[in-house]
Formats: sequence, C-alpha cells, structure tokens
Amino acid sequence: MPNKIDQLRYALATAIGIEKLPILLDLSRSLQRLDPSQAIEYATQALEQAKLYGNDTHRANALFTIAASHFYQGNYETSIHFTYQAAEVYKQLSDEFGRAKALNHLGNNYLYLRHYEKALEFYKAALKLKEQIKDSKSISLTYNNIGLVYRNLGQYANALDYHLKALRIEEKLGETTQISTSLNNIGLIYKNLRQYEKALNYLNRALALKRELNDKKGIAGLLNNLGNIYEHTGQPQLALDYYRQALDMIDPPKDRVGYSITLGNLGKVLSSLGDYESSIRYFRQGLELDETLHDKKGIASSRISIGINYIHLAQLDDAERELRQGLEMAQSIGAKDIIKDAYLALSDLYAARHEYQTALDYHRQYAKIKDELFDDQVTERIAELRTRYETEKKEREAEIYRLKNVELAQAKVAAEAASKAKSEFLAVVSHEIRTPLNGVLGMAQLLEETPLNDEQHEMVSAIMESGNILVELISDILDLSSIDSGKIGIESKPFSIEEALTSTCMGYRDQIEEKGLVFEVTLPENVPDQVWGDAARIQKILKHLLSNAVKFTNAGFIKVVATGQVVSPECYQLSVAVQDSGIGIEPALQNQLFDAFSQGDSSITRRYGGLGTGLAIVKRLVDLMKGELHLESTPGHGTTFTVTLPLFIPPAEPDPRPNTLNSTKVLVVDDNRVIQKLFQRMLESLHCRVDIVDNGQKALDKITTNQYDVVLMDVQMPGMDGIEVTQHIIQRLGKKRPKIIAVSATLLPANRHELLTAGVDDLLEKPVRSDMLKTVIDKWTKV
Repeated sequence: MPNKIDQLRYALATAIGIEKLPILLDLSRSLQRLDPSQAIEYATQALEQAKLYGNDTHRANALFTIAASHFYQGNYETSIHFTYQAAEVYKQLSDEFGRAKALNHLGNNYLYLRHYEKALEFYKAALKLKEQIKDSKSISLTYNNIGLVYRNLGQYANALDYHLKALRIEEKLGETTQISTSLNNIGLIYKNLRQYEKALNYLNRALALKRELNDKKGIAGLLNNLGNIYEHTGQPQLALDYYRQALDMIDPPKDRVGYSITLGNLGKVLSSLGDYESSIRYFRQGLELDETLHDKKGIASSRISIGINYIHLAQLDDAERELRQGLEMAQSIGAKDIIKDAYLALSDLYAARHEYQTALDYHRQYAKIKDELFDDQVTERIAELRTRYETEKKEREAEIYRLKNVELAQAKVAAEAASKAKSEFLAVVSHEIRTPLNGVLGMAQLLEETPLNDEQHEMVSAIMESGNILVELISDILDLSSIDSGKIGIESKPFSIEEALTSTCMGYRDQIEEKGLVFEVTLPENVPDQVWGDAARIQKILKHLLSNAVKFTNAGFIKVVATGQVVSPECYQLSVAVQDSGIGIEPALQNQLFDAFSQGDSSITRRYGGLGTGLAIVKRLVDLMKGELHLESTPGHGTTFTVTLPLFIPPAEPDPRPNTLNSTKVLVVDDNRVIQKLFQRMLESLHCRVDIVDNGQKALDKITTNQYDVVLMDVQMPGMDGIEVTQHIIQRLGKKRPKIIAVSATLLPANRHELLTAGVDDLLEKPVRSDMLKTVIDKWTKV
C-alpha cells in the first residue's frame, strides 16, 4: 500500500492549476524532517504558485515551511530570514495562531544559535499570543521552550518552574508525547543540579512513556541522557551499556544527528575506559557522518577527540595531524569551546615530546580562550607541566643554572601563577557553591507557593533569608576574585550623582529604621547635572559601607554626608562619608580591615557574621577609580568611612549652541524595526539626514553608492554581524570611510576590546538616549 508521500506525489502529477498548491504544501510539510532539501524545493514551488494566484495564506505557510526545512538542515540564519517574512504575512492576515507559531520558531532558531536573551524575547511574545487564543497544547510547548532557555542560562529554578507548568497542562490533556518531553527536561535540570537520583527518576519515567509510544528516536535520546548521568557519577561501564542500547535504537538515515551524538558518546566513554582503538573507530564513524551533514563543528570536535586518543596511544604524528585539522576547522567557524580543547590537547602533545616551551605556549592560549568563555576553573595542567619541567630541570641542572635569564623568568611566572591560582580557586569554589544554592533557593521558592501553615511558612522564609545572605557573600567572593585577577574594569558613563546616591540610601531606610536608628542623608550642593563615571561601582561601595554601618550599630544614628567640589574645568571631586554611632574599631586592628577575609578580631565573625570581604572590595574599587578611602574610628563611639572619587565633567555646551548636525548624514544598520524607528526619530530631531538598512549586505551596498559621515552599527545581527560589516567597510574605503559607532546591549570589557580592535571608532550601549547619541555624533563630526 503506498505511503502518504507517494500518494501526494501521485496527486501532484495529476493535478492542474491552483489544485497543485495545497498538495505542494502537504508534500513539503511531510518531507521537512525526512528530506529538508526536497521539502524546500516543493515549498518554493508552492510559494511561487501562491504569489501567482494571490493566496496570502498559502504564501505565509510556504514561507514558514521553507524556514522550518532550513532549521532541520541547521541553516538557522536562513531559517530566521524566512520566518520573519512568514510572521509579517501572518500579521497582515491577522492570523494570530500563525504569527505565534512564527514567533516561537524564531525563538527556536535563536536558541540553537545560543542567543538566549533573543530566544527568550520571542518565546515570551509567542506565549502572550497563545494565551490570548487559549491554545493549551501550544502553550505547554512554549513553556518547555522557555524552560530550555533558562536551563542554558543556568537559571534552574526558573527553568524548573516552566517545565512543571508544561507538565501540568499536558497531564490534564493526556498528551503522552509531550509529557515524556517535559519529564525529560525536568530530569536534565536535576542532572545540572547534580541531584542524580531525582534526575534518574524523571528520565526513567520519560523512557517508559517513549517505549509505550515506540518512539525509537525519543528512546535513543533518553538512553543517551541516562548514559551521561552514569558517566558523570563514575559508572562508565553502565554508561557504555546505555549508549550501545541507544545506538541499536537509531535508524541512521532518519536520525543522522542523533546517530552522530551517540557515536560521540560511545567514543568518549571508551576513551575514559582506556579502549583508545575502539574510541577512535567510533569517532571515525561520527566524523564521516558529520562530513555528510556538513556539520563543521561536529567535524572539528571528532578530529580533536581522535587526536587525543592518538596521544594516549603515543602515535604523536597522527595526533598532531588530526588536532591541527580539527583546530583549523574550529577556528574557521569561531567554535571557541573546541578551540580551547584543541589548544589543551596540543599542549599535551608537545609535553609528551618533551618540548615544554611549546607546550607552555599552547597552554597559555588555552588559558586565554578559557577566560574568554568565562570558565574560571583552575587548570591542573599548568601545574603538571611545571612539575615535569622542574623534574627535567633537576636532571639538567648544570645547563639550566647557566641560563640566568631563564631562571628569573621562571621565578616571575611562578609568582604570577600562585597569585592567579588563589583568585581562580576562589572563583571556582564560589561557582560550585552557587550551583546547588540556586537549587535550594529555587525549591524553597516553589515550596513557598504551595499551601503552608504559619510554622512552615516561617521555616521557608528562614531558608530564603539565609540563602539570600549566602548569595550576597558568594557574590562578594566572586567580585573580590574578579578584581584581584584583573577581570573587572571601570566604565565611564553619564549619570546623576543625586539619583545614584539617593536610590542607594533609600534601599537601606527600612532596615535602619527597624533597628530604631536615626538615618540622615545629606547630598552635595551645586552639583553638576551630569558627570561621567562608574555609577554602578560607586553604588556598590556605598552599599558595602551602609551594610557595615547597619550591622555594627545597635543604637544612635547612621549618616551619609556627601560633598563635592569642582577642582578643574574637567574634574568634579565627590566625597561621601558614612558615619555611625556603632561599636567602633580598635586602632591596632584598623590596618587589617581592608585585607580580604579579615574581620580584625575573630570575635566579630562570631557575634556579627560575615567573611570580611566588603571593605576589601571597597578598597580595591576605590583604588581602581583612582580615589581615596579614609577611616576614622573610636572604640565604643562609632566609625566614619570617607570615600573621595574624581569624576569627569563633560565640556559645557555654548548656549545657544550652533546646529552642527544639519549636514551630517547617518546610516543606521539594525535588524530591529522598533530600534530603526527610534534612531530615525532621534536623528531627525537632531537635523541629521538618515538612511536605514536592516542587514550587513545592504549596509555595504549603501556605503558603496553613498557618502556617510557616521554609521550606527548594531553588533548582533542575523547573517553578517556588526564586526564583519565594519571590517568590510574598512577594507573597501580605507581612510575615506565614515566614522563607525558600534551599538550593543552588552559592552563588557572583553566586548569593548573586541569591537575597538575590529576598527570601530566609538561605542554606545543600549538603551541609547537622545543626549548620548548627540554627544557621540558631535564628537566625531566636529571640524
């Protein structure tokens, strides 16, 4: 008996005219997972037919099917392009269901691209529409999608909340397939939280449902997840059994991605068991499959894994060949996690060859890219290389003693490594505590939402309060570690002194008044309307000083006295004194207060708590901002901490100011329509001439045919991102190019460095205000 696809093909062959249109759509939808390329071909024909006959509903459906087929091919940027078009047509048709479907699919694409904030934005927009049309089944799907985003962001309490919401809906509807998906997602969260018993419970429940449904692909995925848990818990042989079961369940032609993942899992666990030859064999199979899928990331990862196995087998030339090919592929796609693994493996390779300097060079590259990935775990590899080096040094002691310069360099490296190891150890410990703590607070929050009696509610409140205190302490440790390792930079942005100080002080008013203390705040007079500095760091300093004052004052007052003076046309000196009538500090102990983890007197920790990080952070932040910190204290009579900081005063604008922007021509490059309209209005209010494009290629076309003074360049865009466009403009126009202002929602120090290195002239951080825009355009268009 012919299957559905054969029947549709026969119907298409016998249909004429407009009759072909719905058949083409059915065929493309049926094939989008099985054969995406052919699905795209049929959907493209349907799109042309829909345009020919003026059928907008079929046009939207054809666009969406093309988008979905590209998604299943892994062409996420192309999928986004067609999904945007489909969403626009659905909107014109007032088809809220279709529009919600398109928004959800945009979220899927951004999730796979790891643009998690953008994925969350689209999922929540889709959810809002689905709730309006009361589509329960679709709502549960989006709940699960939002949960996946939060899981990738490490926000496990939020993720668990959404997955449980989805599960409750699905159990009411009796949707067995979706129930199994939610159970799997919940199990994976507990796996992330290292609560392996709970994880196994949920995953096995999901597996039982998948077996009932005879869903071989789903069964294989769950077997892989179970294998991962047994591998994490030090049971590699049991993991191996699950991976082999998963491999037996998969039909490679129908699930090539799942087959590739399982081959990789088998290769990994066999390598851990010391069966390197078998591990290489499985990775080779995965490599061949990745090549047919054109999965560059998979190809790179497989080659790196093969190279690592060759190192274990002491086949170093084979290992080097595979590692270099894998590294080249990873670099071509910017896969930093794989590049990191490649650098570490090359370090191992050269260490095995006793080429320790080359090994150390590769390990430094590994450490650098590891920092870029915000992975702060202490590497044991450096210590191992150092140990090997010292061993050989003793064997060749006479020669090494002659190399005085080398010896001095080694001593310097050792001192730097010791300092870095301390900071990284603090960061690792803090991260390891934060993960289970997220689980504790998340579960307590969920428990708080259930019916509780008064005593139980009090207990949960105590858990939440204690947990939040612990979170603050961990944050202090991380801040201290980041400052000491040079990972915190000081930013300079416009802000209001009055607003920054007032909002911080008001956050402590209730806490101070609950203790029966008098609270007074005095703000500086004749303060400039706006200064430039790091408002967030200044507020953090004030928070630590106020927190200490509250902790150590049981009667009397707490005062914040802020004063300021203009010390030059460009500099405003701000002084903030926090005074209290608390216990005071013995003179002999005052010098110890700014050391990390020091309380001056051990009895302080017993009586008042705390790790002694607050004042250490204050001192380091003040030093970073080139300010001064002064302490005055009398035991039994209170303490005053005074912080003095230099702030930048922007040059005064002449009044009336001549309009310097009338002739300024600006190109706005941004894929977001709302942002386009915002910039257009802001720039037109500044009397600029404005052109707008929504992607990088259009920007290059405009630049080639028009002259611009300034380009406002969005950093994150589908397809060609802002950095790539900037580099193309520089290559094409050289010194005749316009000034390029990068606009981004994330401008951490590493991002700033990357953008400035790429050639942008200045940076604007979203949300952009009109005064910020005027300042930066003025800056680069002055004659």
